[in-house]
Amino acid sequence: MFEFIVVDENHRFNNALMNFKLSVDVCPLDGYVVLDNKWMRSIQRTASFIRPARTAWK
Repeated sequence: MFEFIVVDENHRFNNALMNFKLSVDVCPLDGYVVLDNKWMRSIQRTASFIRPARTAWK
C-alpha cells in the first residue's frame, strides 16, 4: 500500500483516468492520489469525473 501517489505520465483523459484507477487500487481511502498538471484541460476533466465517485472506487 502507498499513502501518497503522484499521477504524472501521459496527459490524455483516458490515460490519466486509468492511472488514477490503478493508483486507487493500492492507496487507502485516507491516502492521497495527486494529479499533476491540473492546468491542462484533460486533467481538469479527469478530476471533475473522479471527484464525485472517489469513495465508490474502493
